[in-house]
Amino acid sequence: MTTTAVQRMIAEADRFMSAGKLADAKELYGRICQMDANLAVAWRTLGAINGDLGQVDESVTCLRTALQLDPLDPEAHLILAHVLRAKGSLNEAREHAQEATRLDADHEGAWLFLSGINGQLGFSAEAEDCARRTIDLWPDCSQAYINLGYVQYAQGRFAEAEEALSKGVRLGVTTEPGHAEAWSILGNLKLKSGDFDGAAACHRSALELNPQSIPSLVGAAIVYQKLGNLKQALQNYREALRLDPRSADTCIRLGDTYHALDKTGDAVEYYKKALQIDPTAARVYVVVGDLLLDEGKTEEGCEYYRKGWQLDHRDSIRAKLVTAWPVIIESSEHLARTRKTFSDAVDALMLEPITIDDPATEVCRALFYPVYGGLNDLDLQLKTARLYEKACPALLFKAPHCRPGYRKQQRARISIGFVSRFFCTHTIGSVMKGLIQHLSRDLFEVTVFTFPHERDEFAKKINACADHVVILPMEWKDAHRVIAETEMDILLYTDIGMEPYTYFLAYARLAPIQCATWGHPVTSGIRNIDYYLSCEDFEPPDAEQHYSEKLI
Repeated sequence: MTTTAVQRMIAEADRFMSAGKLADAKELYGRICQMDANLAVAWRTLGAINGDLGQVDESVTCLRTALQLDPLDPEAHLILAHVLRAKGSLNEAREHAQEATRLDADHEGAWLFLSGINGQLGFSAEAEDCARRTIDLWPDCSQAYINLGYVQYAQGRFAEAEEALSKGVRLGVTTEPGHAEAWSILGNLKLKSGDFDGAAACHRSALELNPQSIPSLVGAAIVYQKLGNLKQALQNYREALRLDPRSADTCIRLGDTYHALDKTGDAVEYYKKALQIDPTAARVYVVVGDLLLDEGKTEEGCEYYRKGWQLDHRDSIRAKLVTAWPVIIESSEHLARTRKTFSDAVDALMLEPITIDDPATEVCRALFYPVYGGLNDLDLQLKTARLYEKACPALLFKAPHCRPGYRKQQRARISIGFVSRFFCTHTIGSVMKGLIQHLSRDLFEVTVFTFPHERDEFAKKINACADHVVILPMEWKDAHRVIAETEMDILLYTDIGMEPYTYFLAYARLAPIQCATWGHPVTSGIRNIDYYLSCEDFEPPDAEQHYSEKLI
């Protein structure tokens, strides 16, 4: 039984607590515990105050004392669970929260705590059960829905996670800093589903709650990249790097963004910073190698390829290394030496097992520069094509209507498809627009196979010249199916070798007749390109010997 004096002191201490004067409340409760050392509720309250003041060890001592006096107090168990979690003793914290729910099966706060700490410890099923139990007891508990969403997100149940997190943040106080992570994950989910504007709004909400949230800064930057706002993406990444200067991932993302802006020097700078932080990032060595080769720094670029290959024995890196070609040839001797080195390296690699699942993205390079040497490149192009055929047999896909015995529907006109990534404001677009526009429509039905160029007016003019326009998917294996379904009679690749996507796409048999022309004036070396269309003024007297295709 408490004395009247103790009751008055408790009342005064509680007033201090209500006013936020925790130090005064602590001093009073300390005196109360000295006056009546068996008053469990006083020890519990003193423990809670110490916890709020960040005095964890004192808090634990007081709460253990309270539980010695009253081991059946669920509130003391729960408060101790919170303090132990703050101390990092997660398993013990979980045990005390479980005891609180055993003593009071309807203790919504204890179930909520358990949902969070089970998720933190990786007990996903228990975390979900506890979150749902909390919702049953407390249907408007925003954190319970958020905890449920975290579990579902971690398990890859993205649609369910988006629903739970959306409800959680709607129910919560909009200024609650702890909800920043929920907004950020919700932004990631909306990005995954293609809702870029919704993703951007979620990350903005996260940053309003916590402007220094690195996941939110990075998540927002990724969305800005998708929306084409690369300058804002850079700003976010730079702020994230300022907050965490040792983040190799953020350095890599900055490098990728500068790369997309064609700011090679800045890209290489950040990639090299990433490698200083994490020297095991094989992909970064390879990307730096690509950029250095594009800058004409062939030897340095190849050295980065070698470092990348030491970390990741991927055959695509070996292919990059053996097919590297200098941007600038310094002399006739340099040209002869380069051609021999290249030819010997490809021959050697052909003798070994080699597998590349997706050369368009893994190698991401066509043999572009040899043509500027002014010699016959047939042997080099043939060897290169045979190397990629061996590494990736899927390149030699054959459309159903090109297979023996297929009965193709007869058309009134010959169907012809023009294929290029550059049907836009580009030299290729300028050179080819007239051919697409003026080809006889009495004889031909014209389809343009192109890519999204929404903001390019010249691309719209080219598309308007065609009877049909097909936007190709970014994955070349999907493009096989898309083009095959059109059952073209003829495909004309306008610039094989200018870039990797159409170079590797051309390996497939997607029409009975497949042609190349002078968008890149050299033979493709590809077995499924039948004809090369040129003109007399472009060709030497022995021109037929320079082509794997039949020269027209």
